[in-house]
Amino acid sequence: MTLHLPSFKQANDRAAELLLPYLGPAEIDRTAPRARAQSGPDPDGELLTRYEKVVGADGHTYLVERPAAEV
Repeated sequence: MTLHLPSFKQANDRAAELLLPYLGPAEIDRTAPRARAQSGPDPDGELLTRYEKVVGADGHTYLVERPAAEV
């Protein structure tokens, strides 16, 4: 008696057929990534002028409001 096992490709295809109704078809975006638009002011610019980054003793980074400049 010989045991016949399906090939890896057959098993892979069968698994894909079983999961297709639940997961849907693969969606692969093959377009080039778009560059970040530089129109308008820098969104982080205001944050960096109002706050400063401080690294705490635990290693976490925090934003701390800068003290108001005296005129």
